[in-house]
Amino acid sequence: REWNAMSSEDKRRCVNKIINFMLARDADKVPAKRADISELLKRGTNGKALPAGVVTRLIEETKEKFEKVFGFELVEQNTDAISDVVLTQASQSQSRAASSKVYMLINALRPPPAEQGQQPPAEAMEEEEEEPGFKRKRAEMFELGAPSNPSPRFDLAMVLMGVVALHRYKIEEPVLWDKLRALGLAKGTENPVFGLPEKALAELCSQGYLHQKKSKDADNQVKVHYCLGLRAESEVGRREILAFVEYTFGEKMTAATKKALLDADGSDDEDEEPEAAAA
Repeated sequence: REWNAMSSEDKRRCVNKIINFMLARDADKVPAKRADISELLKRGTNGKALPAGVVTRLIEETKEKFEKVFGFELVEQNTDAISDVVLTQASQSQSRAASSKVYMLINALRPPPAEQGQQPPAEAMEEEEEEPGFKRKRAEMFELGAPSNPSPRFDLAMVLMGVVALHRYKIEEPVLWDKLRALGLAKGTENPVFGLPEKALAELCSQGYLHQKKSKDADNQVKVHYCLGLRAESEVGRREILAFVEYTFGEKMTAATKKALLDADGSDDEDEEPEAAAA
């Protein structure tokens, strides 16, 4: 009823507000909470909150316009839906209901078949191994860099997502830094390519490619670990990450190892790195 009561002009204005808001968030690769969108629309209606059903319809209209006009897909994710260790940077002070859904933009203009995952990842990677522009094309696809302004963040993002994947999507901070040191990235030491490693890591977390989670052990000591972020799960995908790992090491995983990594949920009994895929 409330939806039908809105004029076409009001609907168009609200959709455009959401589009501008999401484009601004996407510039920094920061997901938007549903509560943020509701608050945005509230400011445009004399401080009166729109009914949840109306907000949902407006978001659906926005999704359609993004795909048709801009070539983007507006993805909705429930922060509880990916794994028990994956959340976003949504404020924990918000109520669970208000922060349970987040939205982000991903590229809806599909790449050629070999990059779409229409072929098995290993076969797709075999074809791309011979192509010197592989990494540049991947950077453009994930929008972590562009030919006019190349960004090494693409390489670092894929490597770190691969490391997290090999540890079944949950890696403790000391272990992650051991891996980074092996790559020549020491904490507190400026790198000529990536800058300060901790700053680069924080940036990838804020963009949703990785997520940092804190918990307490049996001795009440704080432990920090990393997992894949919502954007990594929805924009890149586990199959592409594992295919990148195979491509990097020039060796295919066994079918059993790959299945175990695709199905892993980041639980505490899955912390060890699988032998068949260990780096």
